[in-house]
Amino acid sequence: MSQKMQILHCIRNTMKQAISSEEPSQRKALLEAADILVNELMLLEDHNFYITRYNKGRQLLMQGLNYISGDSTDIFHDADYIPASVSEEMSRIKISRATTQLTTLLKNIVTLLPTTGNEDITHYLNSVVDWEVGLYQRQMENVSEPDLQVETEAVITQQGFQ
Repeated sequence: MSQKMQILHCIRNTMKQAISSEEPSQRKALLEAADILVNELMLLEDHNFYITRYNKGRQLLMQGLNYISGDSTDIFHDADYIPASVSEEMSRIKISRATTQLTTLLKNIVTLLPTTGNEDITHYLNSVVDWEVGLYQRQMENVSEPDLQVETEAVITQQGFQ
């Protein structure tokens, strides 16, 4: 099951619980949880963030390859199969898979590098950490709502759908 479908199932279950809840504070908490899940769906739809993230990670990979020795042939071999870039034409799943492979290679490079003694490597390690932290910061963002003109008195009814 895709990540989107998992989130949609969670939203649906949360809404069902909110509907059946008789306690206002519990209903409010459930609706807030549903809002967080909807926000996550909206963040997933922002392909530009994931494309930019991948391309920055790819730059870090190429930079990191310069810091490790030729003895790490597996990393150099695997790096040959990492796409040079990703684009909007690629599906989110392909971008996600490529990013996962990229992240694994970056992790492997980082474990081979000394953590002290070289200013360039220290700066590189900090850049990799910043790249990773950027994803977590993104997940904490709240997508701004579009400026929609909606009737505040509008009520959705079964008759309205027919």
